Amino acid sequence: MKADNTNTINMVENYLRSLNVIDESVLSVLKEIPRDLFVPDSYKDFAYVDIAVPISENQLMLSPSVEGKILQALDVKSHEDIISVGSGIGFISYCLAELGNKVDCFERDSNLSYISSQDCKKINKKNNINIINENIIDDWSILLSYDIIVLTSSLENLDKVIKNMAENSRAFVFHGSDNAPTKSGIIINKTSGSSYTQEFLLNTDVKPLNKQ
Repeated sequence: MKADNTNTINMVENYLRSLNVIDESVLSVLKEIPRDLFVPDSYKDFAYVDIAVPISENQLMLSPSVEGKILQALDVKSHEDIISVGSGIGFISYCLAELGNKVDCFERDSNLSYISSQDCKKINKKNNINIINENIIDDWSILLSYDIIVLTSSLENLDKVIKNMAENSRAFVFHGSDNAPTKSGIIINKTSGSSYTQEFLLNTDVKPLNKQ
């Protein structure tokens, strides 16, 4: 799995560290996974540039710096089960799978879902990623089964996510108006009952979950 790739090493050692992504387990995963395998052929030259690469007509791949900050903030443990919603072409889901126990990826775009499944078959040696071509909006209660929730698209209202989080689980979500130029990336920690905390992590531009 490990990639002998100077571009990958330079991105991790020289760039992500400068942005305070310093968790060694996260950096190791980002260094080992060949990010260019998940980028469309027409954008291969930009695989290790800190931009959001287009992966379909309505979706962008998160930039390396955003992915690194999300993975570090979630502090994934090896025993934890993860759901990735709007998984795109699978790169961040694959990173999560390397850090955690298993990842179920919900992607409503059938073409991206197929591409994700093919890519993960090539390099997911742990065989712990499940690609599901479904729309999470149809049943938010699915979230209750997971320790960690990752939504890579934005929501205007977080109530359904928070309501359906299990106790002692945590989530990363993008929050903001559908028409806003940037969305806020937030870590939510669910404690017990209806109690939870929120922590701001970053701002970036992502598509709304219900408009992909």
